[in-house]
Amino acid sequence: SDPFGGSRDDYDVTAAEIRAAIERLLDKLEAFRTF
Repeated sequence: SDPFGGSRDDYDVTAAEIRAAIERLLDKLEAFRTF
């Protein structure tokens, strides 16, 4: 019943990549907000 069809390790790696991408996006928003 794994909707992603992958192992737990694959899910952890994907979650880490998504978290890193969100953090980069937030960094960009913070930079824009300083102007």
